[in-house]
Amino acid sequence: MILAGMSQGGRIALHFALKHPEAVAGLVLQGAPLDGFLPGPREDEAIPLADYAALVRAGRLDEMKARWAAHPLMGGRADALGGYEGRDLLAGEAPLPPIAGRLGEIAALTLVVTGEDDTPWRQLVSDALFYGLPNARRARPPGGHLCNISHPGPYNDLVASFAAALAA
Repeated sequence: MILAGMSQGGRIALHFALKHPEAVAGLVLQGAPLDGFLPGPREDEAIPLADYAALVRAGRLDEMKARWAAHPLMGGRADALGGYEGRDLLAGEAPLPPIAGRLGEIAALTLVVTGEDDTPWRQLVSDALFYGLPNARRARPPGGHLCNISHPGPYNDLVASFAAALAA
């Protein structure tokens, strides 16, 4: 199977591939963070999850969405938040062990994608993933963190080409 994960989904995909290597032939990691990677994001790139959760708990979902849309990762794409209700914020972040030092254990062919305008920290993490994963390819399509939404054509072409190469 090819497992694709965007942002936090990429984080989960990495952990799954490490835990179940027999189930994953390929990974697509788009703008994924990496547990245990240092340095962490600078304050202007960090996601203020506790602040967002407090807004949701206070019934101020529209304000939370406006603040989230203004975050550098969102690139002003309020449309990407559509019917988002913030339930994950109320549940809290799932603590996962650091795996930055274990990337060499993931043998799956991996496409590491970061939009060319994504934040500097996400670029740095993606470079580390490319370097640390033994079978990684690197791609920087146009767009920011949401390059799959802002530039779906080039993004879909990358993923289709990767899947075809994996099938060959």
